[in-house]
Amino acid sequence: MRPRASGADVAERGRRAPRDEFELELLVILQDLLKRDDLGIEDDFFAVGGDSLLAAVVVARLRRHFGIRLEPGVVYRSPRFLDLAGVLRSGGATAPQPILFDLSRSPADDAPTLYCAHVLAGTAVRYLQLSQRLGSDVTVCGVQSPALGRDPVPAVCLTEMGARYAREIATRDPRGPYYLAGWCFGAFVALEIAHALRRQGGTVAGLTLIDPATREGEEEVDEVAELFPALWTMVDSREHYLSLSPADRIRYMLDCGLRKGRIPPGTTAEMLLGYLSIRRAHAAAMDAYEITEPYPGEIEVVYSTERSPRYRERLLHEWKGIASSLVLTPIPGSDALVEPGVSGLAGRLLLSTRGAGASR
Repeated sequence: MRPRASGADVAERGRRAPRDEFELELLVILQDLLKRDDLGIEDDFFAVGGDSLLAAVVVARLRRHFGIRLEPGVVYRSPRFLDLAGVLRSGGATAPQPILFDLSRSPADDAPTLYCAHVLAGTAVRYLQLSQRLGSDVTVCGVQSPALGRDPVPAVCLTEMGARYAREIATRDPRGPYYLAGWCFGAFVALEIAHALRRQGGTVAGLTLIDPATREGEEEVDEVAELFPALWTMVDSREHYLSLSPADRIRYMLDCGLRKGRIPPGTTAEMLLGYLSIRRAHAAAMDAYEITEPYPGEIEVVYSTERSPRYRERLLHEWKGIASSLVLTPIPGSDALVEPGVSGLAGRLLLSTRGAGASR
């Protein structure tokens, strides 16, 4: 670990100084794990480079350092360092899982809000690059699964999920109008939120489905490598890895990372297996989902041009009947949430929300 920072060191860099030992110790640990010495206590874990693997590593380190029990999903509940220090100060007690959390750093006061539905793993941090490209013009609010950190993960239904998220959104903003988006699995979630908001009397001014998932003819996906791409790069033998069950793949990747010193001691497989359980619960909900009524408004489907031709065929076949008006918008790249696609996506969303701030 690099030399221990002091409150004065942080204050000299123009950051708010830690107020007590909990905040100072937490900041030192996070600076070490994130390999950055420019962090402040007001930073957000995911905004400064954290991901799902590092979140599990942080929990293991904090458990060992402070000697308290922390739930696996605590970093998703409290991504701001200040809030995470509060959890440590209270001995590990956490508030109920927040469903909505802001990804934008400094949005304008009159900026419209874009609600982005979570991915299969239940998190919404995938939209961080998008929030950065939208800047202060749009507030990006992630919609997370309340299943994060729960064991066992409850069975979920997409219609019920959408209704619950819509209630949360309407409580935060009773007036609307509402702008919704969802990437991959999140497209199904965003669609159900839109239906629910309309049934509640709300106005959905924009619904954007980003590289939406398809269920017909989908290629087999390595769910573990998809969840933990950083761990996948640490395996000694990919042939051996592929011979294992998904749970054993996680254990094997973790063992390789620990032996190579790339993961801190104390990181356990059970922290990572929780994400796999959430992903499977959501995948089962997607497979069981039936679109019973066409959406009465316009839907824009943004898709990446470097996806396979078969993907576009499945996309048109599965989604063409879901709305009274379906607009297909191609953008460059193979993933709309990273460059080069995310800049084009941000441009489309800026157009769709233009003028919303003045009407609020």
